[in-house]
Parts: sequence; C-alpha cells; structure tokens
Amino acid sequence: HGLCLLDPSMTAHVSIMNNQTAESSKPASSVFVVDDDSLVAEMTGEVLELAGFVSRHFTNPNDMIDCVRYGDIPDVIVTDFHMPEMNGMELIELLQQLSPDVRTILFSGKVEERDLRAHAVKPDGFLKKPYSPERLIEMAEELVSLKKVH
Repeated sequence: HGLCLLDPSMTAHVSIMNNQTAESSKPASSVFVVDDDSLVAEMTGEVLELAGFVSRHFTNPNDMIDCVRYGDIPDVIVTDFHMPEMNGMELIELLQQLSPDVRTILFSGKVEERDLRAHAVKPDGFLKKPYSPERLIEMAEELVSLKKVH
C-alpha cells in the first residue's frame, strides 16, 4: 500500500543530518507518532528526526493501524492517551495483536502511570506531559536497543 511506506529518501536525509553517509550507516530506526493534536504530533516527530529517527505522524490512530496492517511497521510507536477515535491504551492493545514486536511509548497530561494498571497490555514506556525532548529521545533509543528479536 503506497501511502503507508516510508519514503527511502527520508532515511538518507536523516543520515546526512547526522554527518554520516547513507551507504555506511545502518538504516535509521523508525517511529510513528500518534496524537489527535496535529501540532503536537508534528513537533514530536521533528524532535525524533533531529535525534536521527525517521518519523511519521498521524492524527488518527486508525490511519496508523492501516499502515501496520499493510506491513509498514515502525520500531517504536509514540501515542497520546486521549484521542477521539480510540485511546492510547486501546491502540497499544490493538498493536500488540497486529505486531507484538513493536515497542510503545504512551504520553498523557491527564493520565497517571498508576491508572494504566487496569489494562491488560502495558506500554513499554510512559511519559507524563510536559516531558522534555531529551527524555523522549532517551526512551525511544532505549526501546529500539531492546527491540524484541525472534
């Protein structure tokens, strides 16, 4: 499905930004950002790109799920909790069924980490808004390094 595939030129662009050549570096890790607030989604993606990730942002979690269903599977998904279509925990639960190896980070300004205990599936990381860009990058890098291997 053409709309969901990552643009290969983005990987080369990110590698060049990091003073590496695209040929000698491993492919950049990919992150999908999901937030119904387009500005938050876009800015979160830009922060991750500056750290060397390839990112795509979605304002509708169903669009991101469609990409995963079509085989466009990122290394990490960063999602807000409160969204009109489905909340972040519902999204993470659905992702676990579709692609259990994807690492997930949930962020929220209203939900506390203890509130997540009622859910059967847990995110791999939780960030309380407001959080620092450095903490987001650190968590995403840590989750990529721990990515499950078959």
